[in-house]
Amino acid sequence: MDERGYDRVACSLLSKLSISLENHLYQTKLQDKGYYTMRAAMFEHNDIEYYICAGRCDPEGIPSNQFAISIEMRDTSKDSKEILGRILPRLEESVNGVQWNPQKGKNQSPELYWRYEIQEQMFREREKKIMEDCELAIQLVRELC
Repeated sequence: MDERGYDRVACSLLSKLSISLENHLYQTKLQDKGYYTMRAAMFEHNDIEYYICAGRCDPEGIPSNQFAISIEMRDTSKDSKEILGRILPRLEESVNGVQWNPQKGKNQSPELYWRYEIQEQMFREREKKIMEDCELAIQLVRELC
């Protein structure tokens, strides 16, 4: 799938969530290799912004053609990773391969991500599961963070 395909899929998915879709495409080259092209939707909980992002993501610097979802807590306090980490055990019960973004340093906003093997033409078949996973992440933030 090319970048426009990932963007179409991300916009379709995020527009169906009951949170605010940003009209901005994030494209960033990561250190030596890899990059991400993501769309974001934002919601607030306890006066902290959280972003659900969707698109192509290579946070480990290993190019892949996988569709990725991430949830980022826009807070850099020393306990922010611990707070976001509260959702991890319950999220892992339903979602495979949830990981911390290793590109995020100690003084940056913590971010969890996971990936799906998916081609653009297969998106409709997997969309329900991906939506459920995103909605679960949002629900867990609201319950546990």
